[in-house]
Amino acid sequence: MTLLKGLGGRGRQGSADEVVELTNQFYVTLRAFFARVKQAGPPRNEQAFERIEQLLDPAQSPQNWTNAYEIEQMLVHLFDEETVANELDMRVLEAKGVLRPELAAAYEERIKNLAATGAEHRRTLLGRLVNDLQWRYIVNEATRRYTKGITRRTGYLSVIALNMFLVIIAAIYYYGWKFDRDDLRLLFIAAVGGVWGATFSMLATVKTRLGDSKFDDLKLMRAMSVLLSRALVGAGAASILFFFLLSGLLAGSAFPALGVGAGENPLPHRDLALLIVWCFIAGFSERLIPDLLTNTETKVAAAVADRMPPTKGTVDVPASGTPPSAGDKHDAAFAGGTADATTGS
Repeated sequence: MTLLKGLGGRGRQGSADEVVELTNQFYVTLRAFFARVKQAGPPRNEQAFERIEQLLDPAQSPQNWTNAYEIEQMLVHLFDEETVANELDMRVLEAKGVLRPELAAAYEERIKNLAATGAEHRRTLLGRLVNDLQWRYIVNEATRRYTKGITRRTGYLSVIALNMFLVIIAAIYYYGWKFDRDDLRLLFIAAVGGVWGATFSMLATVKTRLGDSKFDDLKLMRAMSVLLSRALVGAGAASILFFFLLSGLLAGSAFPALGVGAGENPLPHRDLALLIVWCFIAGFSERLIPDLLTNTETKVAAAVADRMPPTKGTVDVPASGTPPSAGDKHDAAFAGGTADATTGS
């Protein structure tokens, strides 16, 4: 445990050191831009100039990405025309790899249309482009943090479920627990197997799910209640499957023989292993139990429909050898039925 803590601590420290280095490098670039602005003569915008001086002073403002982004936006108001044109060209290239393709194309087209206009129009467009790029960088960083947090929490849940299952197996082996075929204590083992299957499924598909999710989806998925709900669904699915097996609705050589009429009462290890495997599958698969319930519902509905007597369009057929009376003929014709009758002379 100490080794794991040490490795985790060094990893976090290394990541923090890397972020500090990137921040310092960004501030070096910003100071270079600001020094160039100072050499150009009187500032174009006194308020922006004073704000940048304040943000670049370590005694007044800490070095972080929020302040760095504000400095970058303030510099747009201080650039000369040539710098604005150069920054626009470079930022458009940057936007092609960061922004959505349609947004980057719109900026490129807009810059072409502004080629013959004044510098103030290009400055305004540069300010908007810098803002969009910064927003995308912030969203990407938040997405990485959410993804890391979801993966970590999913791993924790999977480890907890696996440890619960191992504890149960160790207790069965150590204490020599025996189960009857109709023992309801097996429900707890089934539920733990379902939780293990659900968390294993979450861990196996976490990369795909996170890659296909949008930022708003990640904000929802990172909630611990959402992750726990998937584990509870696995436990519920395994519990339903256990009662299907106990009732005999699922039977065969591939299923464990449970219930009172399943032979000798003690449950052999083979059937216990089959129970765990199927409960794990029930928790792992999100469609197994819903499909099973749908098929069962269809069969029950068909069986009930077959057993119900018809209520419409019925005609009483007289016994063999007994000719229908005139009243019977009239009733059959009135009900919409047809009857062939012959009369002797």
